[in-house]
Amino acid sequence: MKVGILTFQFPYNYGALLQCCALKGHLSSQGHEVSVIPYYPAQQKIWYTINPFSKGIPVRSRVHKAVKFFYKYNQISKFENFKSMLFSGREFTDESELPEHCRELDALIIGSDQVWNDKITGSSDVYYGTGALCPKVAYAASLGSSYELSAIQRRNAQMYLPSFYAVSVREAGSLSLLGRYRGDIRVVCDPVFFLNRDQWDRYQELPAGLSGYVLLYMLEDNPFLLEDGIRYAKQHGLRIIEVNPVLMKKHSGIPLLRSVGPREFIGLVKNAAAVCSNSFHALAFSMIYGKTFIHIPNSNSPERTLSLLASAGIAYDENNHFYDLTNAMESLAPFIEESKTFLNESLAGITCA
Repeated sequence: MKVGILTFQFPYNYGALLQCCALKGHLSSQGHEVSVIPYYPAQQKIWYTINPFSKGIPVRSRVHKAVKFFYKYNQISKFENFKSMLFSGREFTDESELPEHCRELDALIIGSDQVWNDKITGSSDVYYGTGALCPKVAYAASLGSSYELSAIQRRNAQMYLPSFYAVSVREAGSLSLLGRYRGDIRVVCDPVFFLNRDQWDRYQELPAGLSGYVLLYMLEDNPFLLEDGIRYAKQHGLRIIEVNPVLMKKHSGIPLLRSVGPREFIGLVKNAAAVCSNSFHALAFSMIYGKTFIHIPNSNSPERTLSLLASAGIAYDENNHFYDLTNAMESLAPFIEESKTFLNESLAGITCA
């Protein structure tokens, strides 16, 4: 069947592109004709562009982007090359074009990632598939936070969840928040777990000359997590290196690698002695590769990593930030198979309907 994916395929963010890659790869392996909907929200396009002369950029941001342009160019080129593997054709920013892109689809899958986090999407309802006439399946959609729904999330849940053929979420906390709007919601794994270690190896690349290191990747700056990573590196005679998809902040005395795309990110996790991060997908890939993981949750949305740890039977210990993930994938195996079954059976049900 013809299946479209509506997700965050546009950001310069390792996890966003890799989860899209995994979902598309899994669906293709099941015999589906898969396309990624090339929707790129206008506000996000302004945020992620490195071109200081792009329309809509404030003057101060133009100056900042001009200074950073040459630092970011090589890295962004790697992201763009990876994106070209996921979809082709013209990206569109007008939400009203979505129905046309879905016109010939047999099913539309919305997710994974934080597609229902209105702090990212604003008041838009596009990630609920508004206007799409084909059957819709939500796969591993994340609210961003599982503490309470915003007014926008309540509105969208009430208006649109009943129209989905099947609904699944990524965090267990989202289930209780959305359960009042629909009673058959499932909790499933992030699609990056659909590919095993050997399959991800086909994508990975390791920057030259790197060995014996701790990988630091912080989406939220945390001095205590940084201290843990530095201490671990010193205790084990390792160097510490840092990556950031948008090169936001450099920590004194720690090399910041300036040309790390999605492929290099996989390679760096795979070959690291340990990974120090508050990123959900850094945790996910550390599980896939069985790493030592140094972790304090992101304060803005701690439940995202806490839920993933719990799915692998690992309890978070606020007094001990060091986790051995050697057997994490073995623990996750039943959950991964259940998630694949949910997705495959949802699409099979649409075919038979």
